[in-house]
Amino acid sequence: RPDDPIPAGTLAFASNYPGSLTAEDVFRIHARYGQLMDRLIPPRPAPARDPDPDRPLRIGILSADLRSHAVGFFIRSWLDHRDRSRFTLTCYSTSAVEDADTTTFKALADTWRSIPHTPGPELARLIDRDRTDILLDLSGHSTGHRLGIMNLRPAPVQVTYLGCPNTTGLRSVDYRIVDSITDPPGSEPLSTERLWRLDPCLLCY
Repeated sequence: RPDDPIPAGTLAFASNYPGSLTAEDVFRIHARYGQLMDRLIPPRPAPARDPDPDRPLRIGILSADLRSHAVGFFIRSWLDHRDRSRFTLTCYSTSAVEDADTTTFKALADTWRSIPHTPGPELARLIDRDRTDILLDLSGHSTGHRLGIMNLRPAPVQVTYLGCPNTTGLRSVDYRIVDSITDPPGSEPLSTERLWRLDPCLLCY
């Protein structure tokens, strides 16, 4: 099944763990996933948005882990301290699992959308209709991800962070939030995204 993105993405995720692979080996596996997705879903151009610099930016968070989960623990303080006058937040939850922490995340969002079974094209249209300026993926290749919609380009700026320790392999993801420990200067060729370093630590304890 060489054209099936599910095993290709699973291989990319698993390649982070065996010590027998070099960083270059791991990158090539991730890049092959991106090349497959480019064939299956040719990348679209970025949608236009209102360029008014004085309006709040519309941020969309795409994640399967807005619940009792490590990703949820780490992203919580970002949301707690969001400047609501400058940023509106829509959360797109790709998980059918909800718990007490999910209730907290719902309260921190301006809009909450539960989309665990929404087909990719429909999800991309929804994110676009929400006029999302920046789409922040928190899954990478981890369980419940929806990376396939990135090539549909539902937002002008697309970013990945936190949920996976490596590149997505997708050219349609513009930035990956890292730090100088996880991705030291000089490691740029091992990422399809532009590295955005949040030093001294990308994780907010």
